[in-house]
Amino acid sequence: MKHQLAVLGIILAGIAGNVSAAGSAGAQAKPDLRVTELLAEKVTTDNVPLRLRVTLSIKNFGASTGGGFVTRLYLKTKSSDPFAPLQDFQSGVRSTNGGDRWQRTFDFQEGGTYYFKAEVDADKQIAETAESNNTKTLTKTFLGGTPDLSVVNLAARFVSVTSSSAHARIEWDVENVGDGKAVGSFVTVLKVSKNGSSFAELQRFTRTTLDRGKNFHFYRDVTYSDVRSLRFMVVADATHVIHERGEGNNTAYSETIKP
Repeated sequence: MKHQLAVLGIILAGIAGNVSAAGSAGAQAKPDLRVTELLAEKVTTDNVPLRLRVTLSIKNFGASTGGGFVTRLYLKTKSSDPFAPLQDFQSGVRSTNGGDRWQRTFDFQEGGTYYFKAEVDADKQIAETAESNNTKTLTKTFLGGTPDLSVVNLAARFVSVTSSSAHARIEWDVENVGDGKAVGSFVTVLKVSKNGSSFAELQRFTRTTLDRGKNFHFYRDVTYSDVRSLRFMVVADATHVIHERGEGNNTAYSETIKP
């Protein structure tokens, strides 16, 4: 009798172990959806003060979803406000490591701080191993409008001329004629063509941040001992670090001057 009970105990223990293992396997065999990427960047445009391109990616780290689901993008412009739906993205069945990536542009009328939130399976259609990792947030400040640097009022003249040398002065302004602030350091380059030669760099000037409607004034004095003519060229943003509305007005040429 004791032997039979011992055998029965072993059998029951084995059944319990199998049931437990099956339960664990069943718990693991669920999807696990996550937002893996949420980015927003300003896009240069002539049409609106602020255009943002939002990139959103999701991925399934668990078993197949078995059905479709919605990823929802939310937005608010004040930290104290609740998030409001901005756009829905539909996904079909996604197997393990399956996912989606979307890019959309949205237009706004002014700069400021924008709060984004993405939520995968926003309508709770998919039973997952975890529900607490379904969202991702992004807070970012953008300047409204787009800068446009232009070289204006470029003029060159000879100040004095002697039998041995000629002294010239070059003056100009770099003006922000766009509707947004130019943020960051940029380089303005002055070049010279002496006696009809190719333009060669004469000097670099570095400036930082230029509000719309404002300008930086520049000048340079040069002296040459053997000169028959001079012509100057100025490039406002020579290293192209400012994202501008247009690049066609970044360069200007002076008239050719002779002593």
